[in-house]
Amino acid sequence: MIHIIYMAGGNARRYGKNKLLEDFLGKPLYRHTLDLLCTLLKEDAAHKVPLPVNRSSVKASLPVTLPSVKASLPVTLLSLKAPLLVTPPSLEAPYAEMSLTVVTQYEEIYQFCRKKQIQVVFSKKCKKGISFTIKEGIYKALCSYKGTGKQTDYWMFVVADQPFLSEESVRRLMNAAREFSVSELSAVRFFAEKSSLEPFTPQPLSLCYQDKPGNPCLFPYSFTKELLMLRKDEGGRKLLKGRECTFVPCVEEKELFDIDTVRELQNVNDIRIPLR
Repeated sequence: MIHIIYMAGGNARRYGKNKLLEDFLGKPLYRHTLDLLCTLLKEDAAHKVPLPVNRSSVKASLPVTLPSVKASLPVTLLSLKAPLLVTPPSLEAPYAEMSLTVVTQYEEIYQFCRKKQIQVVFSKKCKKGISFTIKEGIYKALCSYKGTGKQTDYWMFVVADQPFLSEESVRRLMNAAREFSVSELSAVRFFAEKSSLEPFTPQPLSLCYQDKPGNPCLFPYSFTKELLMLRKDEGGRKLLKGRECTFVPCVEEKELFDIDTVRELQNVNDIRIPLR
């Protein structure tokens, strides 16, 4: 299962006020990505087959080093064409079970989620830093979903100020996680350089555009203890230092853009994107 933690609890210090409630292309900023996730959640509940991926749009080879990432961090740029060999019938199964938990310190967002029957945590601890938002989401998911804790489970952290994120890119990321962690089936990874098969274990995943990494990020369940040990404004990316991470290309560069200032919001309003 992929447990999505939607982080809508930041202080927006650079913005000066609660940016998540600011109008953006006809609705509050936080709603754009939240609506996207709710759509995917409905599709998962309907037991749809693996989400479509435009494989022809990805021309990456495996492995590739991202030059913008520190040399101490080994990374892989995922080729969606077939770096992974999985025992059938896993590829015929639904792409992933999903859960969604919203974490916020804002009454308006809390009440909206309650009205829409979206699982939500209201916590003033979010004021203390992003690590508290992460922890509140994990604790809620652990309490709400029986069976959480399988080796194939993932935590997916999504920020609420990234309005250009597309369904296609999120689907790519989830499909990659599904292929990397097929429950109770053996998965092996083919390394072309060695011409051999080697055991493969789930690893963190992140969206990227060319050599630029960005959100959302997914962490295997095995990272839970370390995620719960983060402090103050430490985010999950701290845990990637010195570890292998798979980067999945997003559709467009602007998807990685998050809004931190009033000027950015004003400039971004000039960019036309399809409304969700």
